[in-house]
Amino acid sequence: MRSSRSSTACITAAPAAMPAPSPWLTVPVAGRVARLRRALVVDDTPRGMRAVGGTVPPPGEPPEASSALLRELYAELIAPVEAVMPRDGSPVVIEPHRDLWLVPFTALLDSDGTWLGDKWPLLYAASVRILDQLRRQPARAAPADLTALIVGNPMGRTLPADDDPRFRLDGIGFTLEPLPGAEAEAARIGELFLDSQRTILLGPSADRTALERHVRDAGIVHLASHALALPDSPLDSFIVLGGSDRDAARLTGRHAMSLSLSADLVTLSACQTGLGKVSGDGIIGLSRAFLAAGARSVLVSQWSVSDQATADLMVAFYRRYLMEGEDKTRALQLATREVRATRGYDQPRYWAPFILIGAEK
Repeated sequence: MRSSRSSTACITAAPAAMPAPSPWLTVPVAGRVARLRRALVVDDTPRGMRAVGGTVPPPGEPPEASSALLRELYAELIAPVEAVMPRDGSPVVIEPHRDLWLVPFTALLDSDGTWLGDKWPLLYAASVRILDQLRRQPARAAPADLTALIVGNPMGRTLPADDDPRFRLDGIGFTLEPLPGAEAEAARIGELFLDSQRTILLGPSADRTALERHVRDAGIVHLASHALALPDSPLDSFIVLGGSDRDAARLTGRHAMSLSLSADLVTLSACQTGLGKVSGDGIIGLSRAFLAAGARSVLVSQWSVSDQATADLMVAFYRRYLMEGEDKTRALQLATREVRATRGYDQPRYWAPFILIGAEK
């Protein structure tokens, strides 16, 4: 662990030996992470995507396996440095190593059964150097004074035939379907802003031309749509927008990098927006693209997200951030607790997918 600015702690998360390791700790990191994600049931067919051609998900793990794996990761990665972590409510910055970017650190369990995310607000960073650069950027307006661009369900309520090339994902085996829950999410979030502070784009009108017209002046950009991470070509990872042409309806990482943003926060409320190519310098993909374009921080997902749980979490997050004055890490921590306390959403797959990358304020 290294000291960072103020009283924030920064953990460089990498596997370490344990005095009495569990048998699974002898498995390479990528295999261990894959097993954990199977146990959490987070890599099945994403929301709003229907399998074609007989796609079969990998076999799952026993339900009790996830708790054991989350406890063992806590013991290996967190327990050795826990004594020197902050006690004043400051966020802990996680700097994951390679495949550990795919681990939901907020859901790690200590020996008493307490979630890591309940102990500390969490922030992710590719490196302390990048984090410090973001923190040194001039402050944006106060959260309550920020303007918002909110996009919801750009595909609209009706789709052409399943074989329409705009929506068939080449070589993936899924076809896209509308996301009415994302449209409702956008409307609920829009209600937290004054009319003069918000631009809401719903359905097919939310195409790339409309987004480019409004995005440069937005202090908050919220995109609730489909997204797909392409690890072999991370800057071709994309968020689906409106429009009749397949290429024009995709906001790729490469295109996002060309946007000149002044956003305090970009929220990518979609499946897999926190994924991409795992490298020694973090995840290369949509999150990195928006940071490179000028966003101060991005809120992204590590796996396929539940419509209703995601909408509830996002509304709770923005309420805490905009109206109660919490910084982004604390707002996410409190929103996560709120969703977890909701009946039927107690499992991590519902409340643990979203992570904040960038600056907490």
